[in-house]
Amino acid sequence: MALLDELRAEEIFNRPQRSGGEAQPFVRGPLHYLLSNPTYLGKVRHKDQIYEGQHEAIIDQALWDAVQEKRKAAIGIKRERGNGQHGSLLTGMIRDHLDRPMSPSHAVKKQRRYRYYISSMASAVDDADMKASALRLPAAELERAVIDATSSLFADNRTIMALPQVEAQVVLRRGHAAQALAAKMEKANKAELQQRLQSLGLTIRVHPDRIEGSISQRLLVGLLDKATPATEDDGIRLPLVVPTKPDRRGHNLRLVLRPEKDRPPKVNPTLVALLAKAEDARQQRFADGHASSRDRKLERVARLAFLAPDIVNAILEGRHPPALTTRRMMQLPRIPLEWQSQRKALGF
Repeated sequence: MALLDELRAEEIFNRPQRSGGEAQPFVRGPLHYLLSNPTYLGKVRHKDQIYEGQHEAIIDQALWDAVQEKRKAAIGIKRERGNGQHGSLLTGMIRDHLDRPMSPSHAVKKQRRYRYYISSMASAVDDADMKASALRLPAAELERAVIDATSSLFADNRTIMALPQVEAQVVLRRGHAAQALAAKMEKANKAELQQRLQSLGLTIRVHPDRIEGSISQRLLVGLLDKATPATEDDGIRLPLVVPTKPDRRGHNLRLVLRPEKDRPPKVNPTLVALLAKAEDARQQRFADGHASSRDRKLERVARLAFLAPDIVNAILEGRHPPALTTRRMMQLPRIPLEWQSQRKALGF
């Protein structure tokens, strides 16, 4: 129940059941009784009938009616759940540091709707879980960070090349497939993104001071190789570097970007693709010298196949100078043969 989670996040507790006792978090039964109890409206219930009481109401009729309408709407939402709506991308894939599921919730402030993921108190198994503060994070920022982290993993050639395989052709094909997946994720709608993340066995763990994530290596290999999808995770996980961290402000957590020095290098997929084209152009040039001499563009691309190994590795790992782009590389009048001169020309 979202209200239970919000009460926990705001640290609003039930009154102690005995003098000197400790305040306890609300649970489903007492909260349901509180919201449906007409006593607060100045009335009393006897069996199935409600009568005017002799005590004063502490809430007005308008507030009572609004609460009951909201309860009816919540019941309707529960009945409709599972009909294919994808309002919250990470539903079922995110837990907090105490292994409590983080459920989607929302709040409305000044006619604007805010989405959150909140630690679910319904899954608390002991007193320690009940007393621990719930975590609440803004949904949109967290979802964007997870998408970026997954796309970055696809674009990371070091990760793709480290996947189990011995044939160079398979490694190259996987690299191209991973680049295509990264591009598709940027254009996919929420339903498509959710299906993709679920197919990779994504798990997100939110700690008070950091966010961790991982996907299944086996499921990723099956996806890149376009093989029959694996039905089970073999337990080998690939970590996602989520470039944000929670930052507490009062009862709430917000997401802040991690410092630049803490972020992993970001691979430029267009530069990586240019290196692949350069190798293809080099082979074509040697196979047909006449064609290469007539095609100036082919010749310009082919010369990039002779870059220094450390320059190539820096591009593949995202450690190249930020100003180095495909346009700059293609517009250079010439590429020096001497490696030190290449580094100087390209800004290393």
